[in-house]
Amino acid sequence: AFPIGLMDVIHLADVGTSYRMVPHFGRLVPVEIDSKEKDLKICVVRSKKSVKGAKMSYGLHDGRVIYPEAEVDIKPGDACIIKVPSQEFQSSYRLAKGGLALLIRGERSGEVAAVEDVKAGTYSRGAIATIRFADGTSSELPTGILLPLGKEAPEITLTKPAGS
Repeated sequence: AFPIGLMDVIHLADVGTSYRMVPHFGRLVPVEIDSKEKDLKICVVRSKKSVKGAKMSYGLHDGRVIYPEAEVDIKPGDACIIKVPSQEFQSSYRLAKGGLALLIRGERSGEVAAVEDVKAGTYSRGAIATIRFADGTSSELPTGILLPLGKEAPEITLTKPAGS
């Protein structure tokens, strides 16, 4: 048995359906996804290190380490889509003003919000983002609980459908 975590995909071969574990009001819930998405996973980049041969390695939120073939412009705090199980880098997203972000922790987890501003952190305090929710309310949150989605939400299922 293996633990299941944020954005993991579960494929039930007997029934031919796949599910992605997405945040929803403080917990992870399975959401059915299209079969073409079952090999894709969105991850938060937690670390960046140089390795032998002038290559870069990136540590992801789920413990994976990827070594992109080409040079990519990603840094800790960014999100990237990888193909599993090959761990092939597909695309990346940075938390920026005018973009979207998915809350991954807290009582409003699972909501997609618009990023209005990102304030750099200090030695003792991490970066803070001002976000606006779909209901019009805004909040300042630590960037560590946000998953960047870029200017438009990626083409993979990331949230539980409304009313579910």
